[in-house]
Amino acid sequence: MRSTRKGRTVSRNCRVCGRYLPSLASQRRGVGPKCARRERQKFESWYKPQQVAEARDIRKHRQIKQVRPGVYKVKSYLTARNTCTCPSGRYRPVFGSCKHTLAVQLEEVAGGTR
Repeated sequence: MRSTRKGRTVSRNCRVCGRYLPSLASQRRGVGPKCARRERQKFESWYKPQQVAEARDIRKHRQIKQVRPGVYKVKSYLTARNTCTCPSGRYRPVFGSCKHTLAVQLEEVAGGTR
């Protein structure tokens, strides 16, 4: 781990496989491009295709903001990696029931909010 000039810490090794990350963008994300693609595919496989498309739209239109580490505001709902305050997330707290949690998972794999 080392610090950048903005005060963020970056890792020189992938948090998934432990390999060295030569690219600065990968170091900021903390994960290499192959591992990021595998994680994205793993998360997307748990959801319906319509939810995946809606989660991608949420990220595309930048409707996700980080409130504090691990907690995001997606549209008007507070969302973490595995829970959400929307009706789908509250009343059916099963993995794969809420598009907002998928958006958070994809955001974290992509390296945080832009």
